[in-house]
Amino acid sequence: MKKALLILLAILSSLALSAQDAILERVRQANTFDTMTASFTQVRHSSLLTQDLVSEGFVAMKAPGKIRWEIRKPNARVSILDGEAAAGGRRFRLPAEKDFSIRSLEGEDYVLTLEPLRRDLRQLFRQIIVHADKRTARVQSVLLMSGDGDWTRLEFKDVRTGEPVDEKLFVKE
Repeated sequence: MKKALLILLAILSSLALSAQDAILERVRQANTFDTMTASFTQVRHSSLLTQDLVSEGFVAMKAPGKIRWEIRKPNARVSILDGEAAAGGRRFRLPAEKDFSIRSLEGEDYVLTLEPLRRDLRQLFRQIIVHADKRTARVQSVLLMSGDGDWTRLEFKDVRTGEPVDEKLFVKE
């Protein structure tokens, strides 16, 4: 899930201006930031489970790729990621716009549908659907769909950008 968030942020920050699609540029600009904090609700659906798993938490991000992903309910746990190095010291290449085909729709919200072009990304996701508020173009929710029909939905609230974020949040304890 943490990799998914890194992927989403990398894509949103690297979307190029398309003459025929100003929606992409508006969403990219509204979601480009040096720092961000938010609360979130995560719903995981699996065909192997009788009910969806719901968790609540907090996320903090600091450019160029530091993320604190903190689940607070129902079972507390914290993950710290750095876009430069993944667990075990291996590098994780953040995807770029060229790694996805992207379609956008304008309705009640902006909806971006991303389909992976790289094989390694297709193994993780069949499709990523991003909903952004039409008024502010800020991302409100992300639906990550896997090839087997399972999915994870992230909904963000209380999003704050451009405010100082304590570096201690990104230190593994």
